[in-house]
Amino acid sequence: MSEAIVLTFTHNENEHIAATRWFYNRVYHTGFLLILSCLVVVLGVFSILLSANLIFGGVIAIAGLVFFIFNFYAYFVNPSQYFRRNSKFQEQYRLQFSEEGLLFHSKGVESKLEWSFYSKVFETQRFYFLLYDKDLFTLIPKRVFDNKDQELAFRDLLNRKIAANLGTRDLVGEEIGEYRHDSFPIQSPPDWR
Repeated sequence: MSEAIVLTFTHNENEHIAATRWFYNRVYHTGFLLILSCLVVVLGVFSILLSANLIFGGVIAIAGLVFFIFNFYAYFVNPSQYFRRNSKFQEQYRLQFSEEGLLFHSKGVESKLEWSFYSKVFETQRFYFLLYDKDLFTLIPKRVFDNKDQELAFRDLLNRKIAANLGTRDLVGEEIGEYRHDSFPIQSPPDWR
């Protein structure tokens, strides 16, 4: 049995914001939706200016503006407000990853999670996202690893415990790219012939 991987850290606001924005772009395509809503507003304004149909143009412009404001708030305002409102983000976390699962410790909270709790993993240059619901995740900043060997052991554990849902398209990890294909074997699509 391999040794447990223990990570102790406190989240910071800039990391939380960057991670949340990356996740929104990945899952909800927020950047694309912001551009699309701007185009809808422009379409509505042009329709009004051309006097083609004032009511239609007004409705389109207002709908696009509402859609833009909603996505702008979700992408630019909400991540920092959410971080500041939740004191749990300012607490120190101690996470212990082992073959059996994850032990989570913070101020007043201690819980044990089995690996089946997580359904997917995303890796970026700065973070690991361990997803346990459509839009809920455990965020592990890469800065918290003591060294590359500890991070590689962590990646190997993820590969063995969440491998069925892990695809190489979800991985970035270029700074340790020479290990990427060994740690996460390429999964080929099924042969439908």
